[in-house]
Amino acid sequence: MLTKREEIRLLTNDNVLIEGIIETPEEIAPIPMVVLCHPHPQFGGQMNDSVISTISYSLVANGISTLKFNFRGVGKSEGSFDNGDGETLDALAAIKFASETPWVDKEKISILGYSFGAKIALNAFSHTSGIESLVLIAPPIKNIKQNEAHSLDTPKLLVLGEQDDLIQADDIYEIYRNMADPKRIEIIPNANHFFQNSLPHVARCVTDFFNDLDENHQPADLTSSII
Repeated sequence: MLTKREEIRLLTNDNVLIEGIIETPEEIAPIPMVVLCHPHPQFGGQMNDSVISTISYSLVANGISTLKFNFRGVGKSEGSFDNGDGETLDALAAIKFASETPWVDKEKISILGYSFGAKIALNAFSHTSGIESLVLIAPPIKNIKQNEAHSLDTPKLLVLGEQDDLIQADDIYEIYRNMADPKRIEIIPNANHFFQNSLPHVARCVTDFFNDLDENHQPADLTSSII
């Protein structure tokens, strides 16, 4: 697989410089792009997290470009942890960058978040427009319940480990049932919150979801499933 990798800098609305990396397949433009939001910075989360990196590799192998970035205060990104508010601005800067990149398909920009990153992805999604789809992996429950974005008819994917000790599957299913269509949920068997032995499964779920989006930006068959 031929892949182009480029280090970038993003400038947020509050003038914080954020480091990021774009990974791009050798495809003819325009190319879809997925913005990837990493887990909690105060617990070691960063853009090269194993879940984020595995998903990025799988997406690029399937013709989808990715933009991953370090939240403020992480790595070479300026600023400091801002309890979600500043981090939402970071994600919005990444979305803006994607929308202004000439070779990106402007109708196929999506956002994905893992754990704390799912909270940020959902917040950013609710503060912008033109996002094709939303992927939330092991998301904080209270943030989904408090955010009304899940009622929109944008395609959505929820992913959870069957043995996640931080998030209960019953709670996720309740939220899923109340979500507007189109939607999909995937419960990864024998996986905890960190998916140590299930990274290929998670990557496959996410990649299949994006591959199933048809020309009208609707998933071909979004149904609840367990791998």
